[in-house]
Amino acid sequence: DGGSVVLMSHLGRPKDGPTDKYSLKHIVAHLSQVLGVDVQFAGDCIGEEALTKAANLKGGEVLLLENLRFYKEEEKGDKDFAEKLAQLGDVYVNDAFGTAHRAHASTAVIAQFFPEAKYFGYLMGAELSNAEKVLNNPERPFTAIMGGAKVSDKIQLIEALLDKVDNLII
Repeated sequence: DGGSVVLMSHLGRPKDGPTDKYSLKHIVAHLSQVLGVDVQFAGDCIGEEALTKAANLKGGEVLLLENLRFYKEEEKGDKDFAEKLAQLGDVYVNDAFGTAHRAHASTAVIAQFFPEAKYFGYLMGAELSNAEKVLNNPERPFTAIMGGAKVSDKIQLIEALLDKVDNLII
């Protein structure tokens, strides 16, 4: 609809800043093929290059930023870092359901810089709709299966499910 897109993401858990193994530059060709447009790439997620490339996008163009986790400020939920990311766009759309619960700069903190223009995407909408159906009108017997590396992240969800499920498998 005439808009351009700046994509932010992370890959892996780089320990000491930029690492070629975790660079998002490796997915540009595949992403271009999937989206059907030549995806541009910024070698940093903040700074002059990212600002210039984002400002010069034309309708329908896509810019992929380098791995957000190359900055420790991302996972720390740093407000200044989030503000720098927010300068790259006019509207914020979070479609990262799997990480939306984390108070990272690019998920929770950045939204405050878009008071009138923050949304969730199609994947997030579908996941929320499915969760609502399952929690409010489940078919019986209702068995929930919880997985993931960090059970501690899911304690609140597990506690909320205990009164609703017939079986809980972790």
